Amino acid sequence: MNASERKIEILKLLKEGSMTLDELAKKFNVSVMTIRRDLRKFENQDVILISQGTVYLNKSVGSEESYILKKDKMIAEKIRIAQKAIEYINDGEVVYIDCGTTCAQIAEELAKSNKNVTVMTSSILVVNALFMAENIDLCMLPGKYREKSIGFIGDLTIDFVRKFYFDKAFMGAEGIDTEYGISLPHLEEGLTKQAIARQANTVFVVTDHSKFSLKTLYSYADYNDIDYIITDSNPDFNMSSFENEKIKIVKV
Repeated sequence: MNASERKIEILKLLKEGSMTLDELAKKFNVSVMTIRRDLRKFENQDVILISQGTVYLNKSVGSEESYILKKDKMIAEKIRIAQKAIEYINDGEVVYIDCGTTCAQIAEELAKSNKNVTVMTSSILVVNALFMAENIDLCMLPGKYREKSIGFIGDLTIDFVRKFYFDKAFMGAEGIDTEYGISLPHLEEGLTKQAIARQANTVFVVTDHSKFSLKTLYSYADYNDIDYIITDSNPDFNMSSFENEKIKIVKV
């Protein structure tokens, strides 16, 4: 078991209840020092709390809504964001379109365009939107199906995507915070998105204003990793700190 797999399993255990460092070390047949190293990032991100040798999951970290709950929220905003996003897509490019309802809307808008591009995705919603579009060369990433994402994640996805280059990647998020970065409430999906974003020349985060100032379980990108944030014009949020990071903020 590698470190990434061990971290996933540790968080699964902590969801069931607290454990000591010694118990975790014994469970995974590694040293306490190795467990501390595994947990360091989670502790820095307030995902966990370590007190007197016992590890607790921080219950205040944001949870995740299902697709059914998310799909009817901020519909007008998602359409505007998607329409702006496809303006950045040029003929002949290879683009990645992520899981999530905003990214699915990008696929819907792209299907109505006459742009000739190659699209790779891990999202069934994106495939459903594009599979009839004659101008789109469509590729689906393999992996383990995750119901809440309606897409594929995991080690197989990560290993496969590392063989590819994307001109642009359009990525979703459940939380955006100036210090914490771009985050998701599911570790394995976060690790998958992290690997995908690293294969792209230009990374766009597409999200409505409700995700700003939120922290969720795993930060898959910081502000050195992204180039654009496309959002609606409603955020009651100071965007100057993002712009100081040399990220282009596009409001629609």
